Amino acid sequence: MKRLFVIGCSYSSWVMPTWADFLGTGYDHFENWGVQGIGNNGILQRLSECITSNIITEDDIIIVQWTDFHRFDYHQVGMSLNINWSSMGGIWATDTHDKFVKETWDEFSYVMHSMNHINCGINILKNQPCKWFMTSSIDLAQDFEKFPSLNIYKPMFDDPRWLPYLNSIVPETRDKIVIITPAIVYEDEHLTPRLHKEWLQKHLLPKLDVTIDSSLLDRIEKALGPDNELFVNEHNADLVFLVSADWTRLRSVVKGL
Repeated sequence: MKRLFVIGCSYSSWVMPTWADFLGTGYDHFENWGVQGIGNNGILQRLSECITSNIITEDDIIIVQWTDFHRFDYHQVGMSLNINWSSMGGIWATDTHDKFVKETWDEFSYVMHSMNHINCGINILKNQPCKWFMTSSIDLAQDFEKFPSLNIYKPMFDDPRWLPYLNSIVPETRDKIVIITPAIVYEDEHLTPRLHKEWLQKHLLPKLDVTIDSSLLDRIEKALGPDNELFVNEHNADLVFLVSADWTRLRSVVKGL
């Protein structure tokens, strides 16, 4: 049986399908361990839990999508119905961590922590019998330019299993999905499903012997319409499809411990 395990942040598990969800349609068993807003510490720990709770074989695929460094992760049982990990994104996104950040924040240290998390993840996967790949939401190489002493970590990005970062697929003029609710209208800054699929087809599918279901993107784009607008209300049948069990992610997302 072909199994796919994906660990990452909202660039792997979001309210609309990502590259991981499209890829998951080509496997007999797909688990999405992605958590919206999680950082590299949480991603590493979720990777460890995923491997520990499954008997990994040579037929499996594990893909880890790392994120930026300015996130603070913590685990707390009962935090929400869906996950026990914090999912607030960057530490500057809310004032929840204000006191902690003021007392402990150091940019160099946070980047170093992320590099160590990634290095640990690579070494964990090198000891697994399966095929694996890594990517990231943003260009992590920019951290080396700012902190040259961290160049000791640079060789780990030379591994051929390290794929181009997801935002590298963004054109100069990009589409954004406009979320329209009774209370607010805003543009979603994540990649659109179309860009997720484009990245997948360009950078990952050529390395895998798998065929994905192309109809998922067709259904998503029909739901969004030509203007990429998603109207969030109880009468929107397209929205019902996006959050229904017909969508692969909702059948594959893993809460974990």
